[in-house]
Amino acid sequence: MRNPLLRLAALALVVVVISCGLCATLVGLASDDTTAQLYNCPLSGHWSVATWSGPDGTPADEALVTCNTVAAYALDPQTGERTHWFAGKPDLSNLQPLNEMQGLLTLGAVGQPTPTPRPPLPCPPLAPGQPAPEETFSPTQTPVIPCPPLMPGQLPPEGCSE
Repeated sequence: MRNPLLRLAALALVVVVISCGLCATLVGLASDDTTAQLYNCPLSGHWSVATWSGPDGTPADEALVTCNTVAAYALDPQTGERTHWFAGKPDLSNLQPLNEMQGLLTLGAVGQPTPTPRPPLPCPPLAPGQPAPEETFSPTQTPVIPCPPLMPGQLPPEGCSE
């Protein structure tokens, strides 16, 4: 690549895809759940970093249809080259079969049903003696975010509840 911005963008894509795979592993998506699916599906017409949770060697067509995805990009782990997949365009697609916990940059189809819910995020570690939060995240409700201690005159962050 001649353009340094393209190199930087490619490096950023690598970091994001690897980070997503690591985060998904830490969250526990690789549990005993036998349902194969793509986690963190993109919203309609939007991009998302999604993670495949299913058997190794799953054809990209089979995996990406679980999320109504129209395009996907990934990095080949052997060569570092960008690979891509486009719905209904096998002659243009070169994405290899997916492996368990592989990260992909995915584009959601416009006008499709709502994607699968995103998995809940793990709770941050609690300080000794700190009670656990009473409410937990549910994909169907807005999470309750407790406000951190505020300095005099400081406004609370957006989205936290007092």
